[in-house]
Amino acid sequence: MNSQFTIVGHYQFRCRSLGLESALRRCDDALPPDLCGMICDMGDILYDASMWRRWLLQLLQRFGLHTNYRAFYRVWEREFADAVNCGQADYWETLSRFLLSAGLNQALIDELTAAARSRCRDLQANVRPLPGVRSTVASLDNLGMAMVGIANGTETKEQLRERLCDMQLEQYIPAAVSSCDLGCTMPAAEAYQAALAELGLPPEKVAFVGHDAIELAGARSLGMTTIAVNYDLDAQADIYLDRFEQLIDLVARLPLAQAV
Repeated sequence: MNSQFTIVGHYQFRCRSLGLESALRRCDDALPPDLCGMICDMGDILYDASMWRRWLLQLLQRFGLHTNYRAFYRVWEREFADAVNCGQADYWETLSRFLLSAGLNQALIDELTAAARSRCRDLQANVRPLPGVRSTVASLDNLGMAMVGIANGTETKEQLRERLCDMQLEQYIPAAVSSCDLGCTMPAAEAYQAALAELGLPPEKVAFVGHDAIELAGARSLGMTTIAVNYDLDAQADIYLDRFEQLIDLVARLPLAQAV
């Protein structure tokens, strides 16, 4: 069976199961003229969130687990991560269950997780913005674009704001919304609505910048324009960008930017 068809078919099934049928419509329109706000998914848009995951996968492969990054972590995201990201389950306990389901024995899992904890802390503490991000968000701010960050993860909004400060982005993206605080993850409407509340804008005046297919679908179902960057193979969005920096050209054409 064609793998592209299989992936897209799974995406369509997930959208329908989550009540996101409206996101299945494909649209190639430009940014709406009255757009004045952006919600940016933080991980893998503003910074590389894969360093820890790649390190862990390499470690697991040395212990005999043969898989690839996309397949391995797609199962984690779809079947295990929600409880952790909502603050309802411990990350390491849930990771152990995930590895057990992948075929590792408990003794090996205990050994792996004991060795991995300190490495995880080190990698998470040394996150840097992706190339071009800092100059791009500075330009967007100069053009009058209001921005807020959003993340499905274990960090609180205060910790996310500290991360923005560490990356010298806080003057352009002053606030962030965390699934851990909200008790729900994207694509739940409440997650996007919390970010919209931070901006003080209705969804039709806001673009969601993301990479995950289901999260893009959730934003679109609320009426936001969706912009895909570093996107999943099965992602559907209004606009696809090869580079984050291309946001500048898009925003520069808006009446908002012309008035600055």
